[in-house]
Amino acid sequence: MLPQQPLHAHLPKLHGFRLKLNRAQMHAEALKSEIDAWLASHPYGIYGEYEPGPPEAYVFRVRFLEPVPPSWAITLGDFAHNARSALDHLAHIVVLENNGGMDERTQFPVVFSPWEWEGAAARGIGNASERHKRLIESFQPYHRKDLFGRMWLDPTLDDPLAVLSRMNNIDKHSVLNATPAAIQSLGWDGTPVRDIASTGDWQVPEAFLEDGGVLLRVNIVSNGPSPELRIKRHERIEIRIQLRTSLPASVIVYSVPLVETMDAILEPLREIYQAFVSEFK
Repeated sequence: MLPQQPLHAHLPKLHGFRLKLNRAQMHAEALKSEIDAWLASHPYGIYGEYEPGPPEAYVFRVRFLEPVPPSWAITLGDFAHNARSALDHLAHIVVLENNGGMDERTQFPVVFSPWEWEGAAARGIGNASERHKRLIESFQPYHRKDLFGRMWLDPTLDDPLAVLSRMNNIDKHSVLNATPAAIQSLGWDGTPVRDIASTGDWQVPEAFLEDGGVLLRVNIVSNGPSPELRIKRHERIEIRIQLRTSLPASVIVYSVPLVETMDAILEPLREIYQAFVSEFK
C-alpha cells in the first residue's frame, strides 16, 4: 500500500497560512471602510449644559444620532479568527515537516512569560524541529520591551499576538463590541458666552462614550444665572474595543484602538510568514 499523502500535498507548504492571512487582511480593510463611512455620516453631535455643583462646571456631552453597526462585531470576529488560524496553519505545517508527514493536533503557542514557553511548545508544536521552535519562540509576546528597553507585564499585554489571542478567545464566546470613544486631538478653545467670570481645569474623561456621556468638563466660576460656554472643537472620534485578561490575582479590563490594533496584528503575521517562506524554499 502506498503511504498516505497529506491533503493538498501539491500546494506550497504555506498555502493555508497565506490564504488565512489574506482573508484577515480583507476583513480588516472592509471594517476600515465601514468605519470611515460611519464617521463621514457625522453620526454624533455635542451639546453643553451648566452644572451648578459644587464645584461649578460646564459639561459637554455627546449625542449619538446613529448607533455603531452591530455587524462590525461579526467582521472583527472573522478578522481575529482568520488571523489566529493563519498561525495555527503554520504550526501544523512545521510539525508535518519534521514528523514524516504524520498529522496530529497542533496549535501555534502564544504565551506571556518565558517560563510558560516549554509547556506550550510541547503541547502545540512538540514534534517540530528545534530550529522552527526557536524561530516561533522569537516572536513570543514576552520579548516585547517598553520604551526604556525593559521587559515587564505592560508591554507584553500590548503585544499584537497577545491581543490577537485574547480577541480570538473572546469571540468564541461573545461578540467583540466596538465602541466609540472621543479623544482630544488638537486641543480645545473655549469662549465664555455669558455669566462666566472665569474657567478652570479642562477634563477629558478616559472612558468609553455612551449616548449622553461626558466628552469634556470645564470647571467654571459663574457670575450670573445662565452660564454658557462655547468651544471650538478639534476632537476626533476613535473606535475602540474592550478586552480583558486574567492575572493570578486579578482581571484587567482595558481598551485598544480598533483600526490601529488590526494593523498592528497583521504586521507580525507578515513577518512570521516571510520568515518561514525562507525556511520552506
